[in-house]
Amino acid sequence: MSRDCGEVGTTLADLLQRIARTARGLQFTHGLNPAQWEGLRFVAGANRFSRTPSALAAFLGTTKGTASQTLIALENKGYLARRRDPDDRRITYLEPTWAGEALLASDPLRLLDEVAASLPADEATALRCGLERLTRRLAARNGGCEMGVCKACGHFRGPVADSDSVMCGLKQAELPAGEATKLCINFVAGDDSAYA
Repeated sequence: MSRDCGEVGTTLADLLQRIARTARGLQFTHGLNPAQWEGLRFVAGANRFSRTPSALAAFLGTTKGTASQTLIALENKGYLARRRDPDDRRITYLEPTWAGEALLASDPLRLLDEVAASLPADEATALRCGLERLTRRLAARNGGCEMGVCKACGHFRGPVADSDSVMCGLKQAELPAGEATKLCINFVAGDDSAYA
């Protein structure tokens, strides 16, 4: 065991709390708070079926009212826009604006990725995969939202012939191929190799 691992009395929960506190502190920047950063990140990183106010509430593990306040703040700052579904006017989709996309280039949590990138590649991959599995198992045990990326979902049907699309088996609808790596609210555990 290396000298920087296995600190006496330190549990995984202790370490995750330290990281969470650090991450939270980093996010009081650019006039946003941590919940607003999480909301903006979610909307930019979710597939088109998941960019809804209720999906955001599920992702944040909060009430729809609290999520709504986050959305209102992001809209008022010009970082998010709402759009009605043309086929079902009851559904509202969220989209990051150009300003929101530009702000994400300054996402304070990029620091975590930079530090993780300084680890040896095998350690970084093992850490990421282990945390992915831990997140999914916690969500399953706690009744939380088990989000994951489309291409690792049990509903994912792969590329559509003669197109630049992939198929969602649940929605029986095509998505642009680029959305296969985006978060989905309807995720069910499928192929773990997509996370590697």
